[in-house]
Amino acid sequence: MTQIFAAPGRYIQGYKELDRLHRHVAWFGRRLLVITTQGRFDSLKQTLSVSFESTRTELHFGIFTGEVTRQEIQRLTAHMHGLDCDGVIGIGGGK
Repeated sequence: MTQIFAAPGRYIQGYKELDRLHRHVAWFGRRLLVITTQGRFDSLKQTLSVSFESTRTELHFGIFTGEVTRQEIQRLTAHMHGLDCDGVIGIGGGK
């Protein structure tokens, strides 16, 4: 029986890793889209901004509505392309 596991290219977790996130994603490019829920955005925006403040990387944010649908994927993809982002960072869990 065929089994397929789809996962991101890199999965990082650990104490204070968000403070060091810039080190893990510097190779993505200079404009990055962070996709997360509104609740996580509210609690992490300051931490992420501080993590990247001494870099030349621009962080942009896309708020995930909570349901994985084609429409939601298309909306976030259009947002990413509209900002001319080089890479995407997903923060959160579950979906």
